[in-house]
Parts: sequence; structure tokens; C-alpha cells
Amino acid sequence: MDFKKPSILFFIFILLLGVFPHRSFSSNDTSTFLNNTVSNFALLDHEGKFHELYYYSDKKAIVLFVQGNNCPIVRKSIPYLKELQEKYAPQDVVFLMINSNPSENRDLIKEEIRAFSINMPIFEDKSQTVAKALGLTRTAEAILINPSTWQIIYRGALNDIKNYYLQDAIDAVLARKPVAVSSSAVKGCLLSWEDRGRLYEYKKDVAPILIQKCFVCHSPGGVAPWSMNSYEKIMKWAPMIREVIQTKRMPPWHADPYYGQFEKDLFLTPQEVRTLINWIDQGLKKTNGVDPLVTATASIKDRQWPLGQPDLVLTVPQQEISASGPDEFRFIKSDHPIDKDVWIRAIDFRSGNAAVIHHANVLVASPKDKDDADQETEWYKNSGAGMDEGQMIMGYSPGHRPYVLPTNTGLFIPKGSLFEFRIHYIKTGKPETDQTQLGLYFHKKKPAYIHSVDIISNRDIKIPPGAKDYKLTASKTFPKAIMLTAIQPHVHYRGKSMSFTLRYPNGKQEVILSVPHYKFGWQRQYILKHPKFLPAGTAIVVDGAYDNSAQNYANPDPSQEVSYGPTSDHEMFTGVISYFMPDHSEYEHK
Repeated sequence: MDFKKPSILFFIFILLLGVFPHRSFSSNDTSTFLNNTVSNFALLDHEGKFHELYYYSDKKAIVLFVQGNNCPIVRKSIPYLKELQEKYAPQDVVFLMINSNPSENRDLIKEEIRAFSINMPIFEDKSQTVAKALGLTRTAEAILINPSTWQIIYRGALNDIKNYYLQDAIDAVLARKPVAVSSSAVKGCLLSWEDRGRLYEYKKDVAPILIQKCFVCHSPGGVAPWSMNSYEKIMKWAPMIREVIQTKRMPPWHADPYYGQFEKDLFLTPQEVRTLINWIDQGLKKTNGVDPLVTATASIKDRQWPLGQPDLVLTVPQQEISASGPDEFRFIKSDHPIDKDVWIRAIDFRSGNAAVIHHANVLVASPKDKDDADQETEWYKNSGAGMDEGQMIMGYSPGHRPYVLPTNTGLFIPKGSLFEFRIHYIKTGKPETDQTQLGLYFHKKKPAYIHSVDIISNRDIKIPPGAKDYKLTASKTFPKAIMLTAIQPHVHYRGKSMSFTLRYPNGKQEVILSVPHYKFGWQRQYILKHPKFLPAGTAIVVDGAYDNSAQNYANPDPSQEVSYGPTSDHEMFTGVISYFMPDHSEYEHK
């Protein structure tokens, strides 16, 4: 096929559409957006997969095409764009699309993909902040980026009746030659802006978002390295705030909002992203009056136990952590100090030193010293987490909040049980100490339902060196009906993504959680806003992927094959499931 000869019908179509208003590039028009460095950004695509622009630094060129549903020019451009992709993808040129029309949701974009057989990821830029940063105004624009410099070296139409702009620009990049034509006029459909002409201000628009989504960590005594305690502090950190929002590093909430509803959701909506970034770009406008962040800071009460004084506090013996060296994993046992069976209604983890605790898990092991043959009840066997020696009752990571069990449910702890803290300590560059505590809150009487924790895992892990998308799966079928309450994915540094799908007995499937950009540093538990009923025979299928390549900046060594193991240099594949039985009578502790 001759890539220099697109269909004559295509050119006739473009000429007939000349009545469309269009942007003609001149040197003045492109001075802001051409040959300038493109800032990094991250977006989810139409399948919910995570993409970060700078991840493609190992490519020779990046083509970003502005897509829009129902735009005739976009639709007519697809076949030729696919031809270019077929030719140049084997030469390390990646082809991507971006949709910056907020009204075109993921389902509508999928319909367009099916109708026109589009085989490229389409990024969802619902906040339109990436579109503004790139200076987009119309669909059907192609932007060619050189990953070695992150400069835009061509932007404009794919081609016209005489010129093959994009193809010639790609050839020039691959040959390491100057691009002859760096811009051209675009005939495409105008983007519709959600906030045309709107000015944002601090007190009314910005501060409420910061208090709701950021203040839990960025406040005095929080785990974040600085506190959002005033407008002046926000003004100082504004450039960094913009960067971490645009690259989805903050807030630390990694669930795809397309699936499920969860408590204490820190996800920034497209409007919230638009508000924060546009407010920064507009000059951080502030109005007179009391600073909401100052008020919020002054209202902070004792952070030690937000739920009130626990019924029982377990304290880890003081730990000494050296200034440098490899991470440490310590298993610290603590005897259960009470002499009766208890039912836990809430749990809180108070880190003694948030700077050194990467994450922690707390397990409880059943009594080992009883002569009673039935001390390990059928309930205990069925509700154990399968973590070798005991039942996991909670996990901690920075940003942790107390876990309150669903109403009238309780986690049963038999008399004489032993608790074990499994703490991952990191080094800060100076000697540190830690004396962590666990706060337990008890029911006064036995609740109606038993709360249980279970593990779905796969230890058959052999990740080849350099593998970018090594997939793994695991599943578990629950023979009895359960009410699902919370999910926590767990993998290590190579972990890339993890999703949880319900496979019902009738064959129907439902994704209940997707984490497209897993971050080992957070280990977040996702608590369902409403417990979900799973009929007997329902399977929970866990699908995940690993990135063992050099593009994964957290990867300790991309040249090594990675197998299962307890340390972070190895890998795990674990889904922690919290649930309760709708009727616990046959499992109750005798």
C-alpha cells in the first residue's frame, strides 16, 4: 500500500468541509504550543487503563490525535491514521488519541470505537485541563512529540490534497532530520468548553475541595510532608499541586470511578480537577474573609483516636530503625491481654512514626495452648485469611482512617488469641524510632453477623526481565452467600494494575473494583459504600498485571526475573476480601 496516496474520496471530503471554521497556524499562533516542552500528564483510556505521557520515553515518536464522537472529519481520518500506525508502530512510534469532550462518556466512546474499528487507546480528558495545556481547540488535530526532548515538533492536519504532513514529520524524526513543515491548518469540529469564561476563587471554589480530599493527610500531625494550613501555604506549593494532580499522583486514590462506589472516596472529579488547575493557572485568586484552611486547622481535635478512647490499646515495643540500608520487615508478636472472647466493631491503627512505616498488616492467630479439641471452631477455619499463621484483621498505609465495621457485624477474637504486627519499615536518612499502637473497639454484646477476612492469591509468579504487562489471575468461589464489605489489592513494586470481578452462578459478570494504576506506597483498602450481596456459588476473580521494565520507575531491577516472596524485591498477588455471612448461626463460636 502506498502511504503517500490516501483515498481521493478522503481529499474531496476534506475540501467539501472547507466551510468549517478553522484555525490557520502562523508563527504567532504556534509560538506557545509548538517546539515547547510538553508537561507530563496522566489519563485513563476508554478501557480504564492508565496512561502517563512520560512513560513512553522509550519510543522514538508519539502521535497524539484529537478524537471526538460524531465528527465527520475524525471518522474519515481513521482509516488513514490506522495505515500510518500499521507502518510506523513496528518502528517504535506510538499512536494515541485524546477525547476532550466531557459530554462523551466512556460508554459513548466505546460505541464509536466499535462502529469505526478504532484500535488505539482514547484518553478521557473530562476535565479538559490537558486540552488547555496543549492548546487544543478542534478535533482531527495530530500532534507529533519527540520523547527525547518532549517537544512538539509538528501539529496540524494529517494531510491535505498535496501534502502528507504527519507522515513526512514522522519520517524526519526517525531519520533524525529537521521537520520541513511543522504546522498546518486544522479542519475539525470545535471543542465545547465546560467553564468558558469562568473565574475560580479560593474561598468558595478551592478550599472546600482541599479540605474534603487533601486535608486528611496534609494537616498538622498528618502523614503528608507539609500541611495545608493556609492560603499562603497553598500559594507556595501551587506549582507542585498542579503537577501531582495532572499526573494523578495525588490524591492517593487509585480506583477507576467507572466501577463501584466506596466510602471516604478521595477521587477528584473532572470538575474538581478543572477547578484546582484552572484556579492555579488564573493566578490563585483570593477573596477577603476568614481562611477556611486556617479554620479547619484550628478545629483539629486529638488525632490519636478519632473514634474516642479504644476499649483496648495494643502497643508495639519501641522499634529502632537505622538511618540507611535496605527496607526492613519486622514480625512483632503481642499477647492478647484480655481473658474473654470479644467481638470487634471498629479498628484503628496509630503509627508511632508515619515517616518510617511504608505499610503494616495486623494478624490474629487462634489460641495454641488450649487442650480443648474443638477450640479451633468451624467458624475460625472458614473465616481465616489464609496468611500462613493467622487471620488478617486490618492493613495500614499512609492516609489510613479508622475502619468501622458495618452495622451489627463484628470480628470475633477468641480468648487467648495472639496478635502479630507485620511492619514494613523504610529508612529516612537519620536514625528513627517507632512505637505503633492498635486501637480495638468492642461490641457490648454479640452482633448479629460475623465479620470475616479472606485472601485470594496466586503464588505462581515468574515475571520475565523487562516484561511490561505480565498478567496473572486468581479466583475463589464462596459456597455460601456473603455480604461483601471491603477489598484491598496487594502486590509489590512491579504491580501495575488489579481488578476484581464477580462471576455469579448464572454466568453474569460484574466488575466491582478496578485499580488501573496500583501504587505500592499506599496499600489502600476500598470500603464499599453499601455491602454487596453475593449469592452462594459466586466467584471473585482477581486479574492483575506487572511491569518489570525500566519504564517502571519504582522497579528495583528490571534485568531480573521476579518470583513470589515476602519481601518487596519479590512479588505477591493477593486480594484481601472483607465480608460477613447473612446468617452466621452455623458458624457461631460455641
